[in-house]
Amino acid sequence: FERRPTGALAVGRRSKTRLTHPTRLRERLEDRGIIDRVKRTRLIQTDRYVVAVKVELVIPPDDPSEPSYEAETVRFLREVREHAENGDEEWLRRHGKLYIAADVA
Repeated sequence: FERRPTGALAVGRRSKTRLTHPTRLRERLEDRGIIDRVKRTRLIQTDRYVVAVKVELVIPPDDPSEPSYEAETVRFLREVREHAENGDEEWLRRHGKLYIAADVA
């Protein structure tokens, strides 16, 4: 990284993909203690199913009161909802704890 007078970071052309790849950048920030993570269970609910999935929230150092999801986690939660809406019970069981609504007469 090259620090510019304004405080912005410039990444060289050669190293751009190596240093800005989301996984590698995240690992480097975690190694430095800049990013903290917590695991939580989130419930995805549809008319017929409730799916409990474990996800990680990122706690940014500048505002630890606001944990947030990474883009990968948001995509995963959307995927869980889509599979629940489509009734894909096998997939849901592989990725979380599945609760099915009982039909009551």
